[in-house]
Amino acid sequence: MAQSKAFVDTTILAEVLLKTGPTHDAAERALLRYTHTLLPVYAIKEWKRGQFAKYVYIHNQLKRTGSFSATNIALSRLFMRPRWQSTAFEAVAVTTLRLPSAPTTPVPPDTELADRFRLAFKTLIYLSWDSRRSVTSETVMDLDCYVESGPRDQVNGEIDIHPRDCRGDQECCLAKKLRKDKDALLKLRNAIPPNGRQEDARRREALKKLAVHQNSRFERRDCQALGDAYFALFAPMDADILTTNVKDHVPLAAALGKTAVAP
Repeated sequence: MAQSKAFVDTTILAEVLLKTGPTHDAAERALLRYTHTLLPVYAIKEWKRGQFAKYVYIHNQLKRTGSFSATNIALSRLFMRPRWQSTAFEAVAVTTLRLPSAPTTPVPPDTELADRFRLAFKTLIYLSWDSRRSVTSETVMDLDCYVESGPRDQVNGEIDIHPRDCRGDQECCLAKKLRKDKDALLKLRNAIPPNGRQEDARRREALKKLAVHQNSRFERRDCQALGDAYFALFAPMDADILTTNVKDHVPLAAALGKTAVAP
């Protein structure tokens, strides 16, 4: 039987706020299937330091270089970070559909393209930030150690989104609550295959640190490493975890008797 409540993952937030096309539409339709949709602030934090930050990076490159071609060259040099590069080029493709009208004054084509893309990115950055808490029916689970600070224009025309992360001068505010259920932590750790993926290795280590080394300090980087495991741990039992990344979420959710579904 389908649930009436959804616990919304970071990927759904990104689809709704930053993208267009079939996957965006599917995410919006999926949210409408539920009578109650919950967005944890952890998802906002992940989105801001992930996909959202890449859009800001591209905007700032366009402003810094004043050149569409030079910005694309900079993105092409991110080949050592393939996921980062893939998201960046997807962002450029998506933003093409949002370009403002061409200016009436003649300017070099490369400069004109850079400025038009920059304005489209800027509009999307600010609109998406302002809309982040209206994607779902409720935003839940505030983080005491995280400042939800929005984008700000700088004197040089670039956009600043710092701080992007939680405070680093104190232990993660989730640590105490997470340590209470050692059994759940170990079930999640065992559900993650030792497949050599760095992301999975970091997640396994973070879960082990919470479950086994309970006197060690749970740092900001450990909280970041939890990622998908956070949603499995904190999703209510009567809610679906709504995500586009069912491959990673399904085994984690199943380990705790929960469900993860795609749009």
